Amino acid sequence: MTSIYCGAGNIHHVGVKVMTPDGSFAETPTSKDSYETSDMNEKIEKADYKLGEDGNVIEFLNLNKDKNIRVEFIGDRRYTTTMSPTDRQAVAGVYELSKILSAMQQIKKEQEDANLKIGFINKKKERKAMEEAAEE
Repeated sequence: MTSIYCGAGNIHHVGVKVMTPDGSFAETPTSKDSYETSDMNEKIEKADYKLGEDGNVIEFLNLNKDKNIRVEFIGDRRYTTTMSPTDRQAVAGVYELSKILSAMQQIKKEQEDANLKIGFINKKKERKAMEEAAEE
């Protein structure tokens, strides 16, 4: 997951907290991989989180995609904004797609394992047939 902040001044963000109106929230741990730059006086900051190390923020956003969600960028200063419905739906769509792709990878791995076992059994059957033919 990547969080991106753009604004007039740097906040040096290294994490995000997402909150619903009822007070429930999820928060990333401090990012170990952040980057800052600027473009035409606009400050741009990016913080990356490894797969599975996002503090369940993506899953939280997926579960709460129909609620107003505030995003707080955490750094030297804090900046809070509200996610648009389109952004919430996009996150949920990407989350669902990632689940499907992970399931497909798992199926492919299981298929490869099954094919190896089938190959082993077929070779064993061939050896047995050759041994029986040699005995005759």
